[in-house]
Amino acid sequence: MTRAFGLLALGACANVPDPPDFGPDLVSVTRAAGGLTVRGPLTVANQPLFEMSFPSTTEGVPMHDSLKVGDRETLRLAPDGCNSESRIGVALFPAGVAVSGALDPALTVADAGLETLVEAPGMVKVSVTYAVDYTCPDPETLSGQTVFTFFPSGRIVRQDLNIKPSTDPLDPGGQAITCGCAPAEVPRFFFTSFYAFDDAGVQLDANDTMPPADNTTKEACTMFETHGVGVSWPTPNVRYRPNAAASHVFDFEANASTVSNAPRTVTSAIQVHDGPHTSGTCAQVLAQLADLPIRIGDERLLMTANDGIYRPTKPHASETEIRPDGTAIPGSFAVSINLGGARHADVYREPDRADFYRIHRDPETPGNFVFVFLDGLEEGESITIEPQS
Repeated sequence: MTRAFGLLALGACANVPDPPDFGPDLVSVTRAAGGLTVRGPLTVANQPLFEMSFPSTTEGVPMHDSLKVGDRETLRLAPDGCNSESRIGVALFPAGVAVSGALDPALTVADAGLETLVEAPGMVKVSVTYAVDYTCPDPETLSGQTVFTFFPSGRIVRQDLNIKPSTDPLDPGGQAITCGCAPAEVPRFFFTSFYAFDDAGVQLDANDTMPPADNTTKEACTMFETHGVGVSWPTPNVRYRPNAAASHVFDFEANASTVSNAPRTVTSAIQVHDGPHTSGTCAQVLAQLADLPIRIGDERLLMTANDGIYRPTKPHASETEIRPDGTAIPGSFAVSINLGGARHADVYREPDRADFYRIHRDPETPGNFVFVFLDGLEEGESITIEPQS
């Protein structure tokens, strides 16, 4: 094996990521007019693999107003409104939505926040908070936090955290009421998290042969001629294209006459594809989102944490080998690991590759380092971390 890289020495401030001493930043953040844009690595066409923009909080809810693959927009940007999916967001239909863009006059953005939790050479994490006021028939608020973790391979993990559909339980009791921007009627509620892509996209299941089936298929693709996006949810409580958009809609509640105000949480992930759509492309894209078991030293982790990062439960102060556990890891992956107080380490890959990872201190777990490995691991392949004092 050939030595690939030695960890940077620890400094006094353990919460600030250090830049690597090799290679370019593969995921980056730029800021303008109060908003921000996250970009992936450059492709052979000299375009970012992906580019996701968040507007300023002064413009409303700072959820995405653009997701480009290469230079091609994928999101459904219009129409703005209350009762159909657009862009990326959460909603309590027919009362209100938390998305970027102009909201219905019956809705008011009461609070909004946008910040980066991690900015590192191989990973970026962005947090969006929101509270949208509406009336149904009394004053209510749709609120929560959505965190996006961006990896250089084009995998983007999304955590909808503590999403509350309302301040109080909603129970019209069979009465016709005005709910947010809905007309006076007896509401049937849909409490959802969604991705709404441009309606020119073709939706396919993992077999790449037919449209995904509602409430049966938990992962599917929206494919265009020259690019595409795969979406994976944890359970098949999913509807596809319920309105004009090529949308992937996860239901906390569907067609319900009442809604609890209990907070809900769900983790999903998308994988962008920059290239033509051919037979089998969707299956290949969705394979990149598989959350598979892995061995890290003597620990067996069945899956990543909700942010898409493998997080061992104990320090690994001695030589630690990372390898697949029965199934190859098909794409890039990340590990947050405590090296037992070591100040640096040597890292090897078998078989060797010249530029195979990026590293940063983990600001969310002081004392840990996050290794973002740029390629997957086949059975028989391994990565070894040797902590050094």
